[in-house]
Amino acid sequence: MRSLISRSLLKGSAKFLRSRARTESIAIYQTRELVDDLAQDTIIISKLQNDSKKLRPVIMNEPTPLTAPPSAPAREPITCHVLDLTTGRPASSVSVSLNLLRPLGPSAPLTAVTSSDGRINHWSGEAGSSLSQIFANLAEHDDGEMLWSLKFDTGAYFGESKTFFPEVEVKFFVNAKDGHYHVPLLLGPWSYTTYRGS
Repeated sequence: MRSLISRSLLKGSAKFLRSRARTESIAIYQTRELVDDLAQDTIIISKLQNDSKKLRPVIMNEPTPLTAPPSAPAREPITCHVLDLTTGRPASSVSVSLNLLRPLGPSAPLTAVTSSDGRINHWSGEAGSSLSQIFANLAEHDDGEMLWSLKFDTGAYFGESKTFFPEVEVKFFVNAKDGHYHVPLLLGPWSYTTYRGS
């Protein structure tokens, strides 16, 4: 019985050693192939580099200036976006007003109408300070804390008798030193949701 166990162990060991030798020889063969391929690639790359030097000079480390399109206006500190949940599309032509409530308010409203993609990126108001100027002035005083109000004319958008909310007002705190605030409004005739976007 002992000799049977010894023979089967020897046979198993021999099979294992043969398979290991096959695997190692395959690995050695593959390694040799990779080294040969790498050598060929190196020769090809050096030929390409030599050919390119003959064709034209290459200027290295020359900075490429990155410029914004000249017509791209600066982004306002407060922007908004309205999405119509009944259609799943942007809500265009929604009238929106923006008022500063505190510290120096209520201010004269800044107004805008959502674009075809439901966004407001720029506000207009009476002659005087722009939104960017208000932010710049308040950033220097009172820690820049402000309370703003956005009013969305949802009654005109859906129709007065076709919505529960004729107007949606969103009040929010802003710190002028924090930069940009984006306020999306997800709007339906019977509900709305808003949050601070980016």
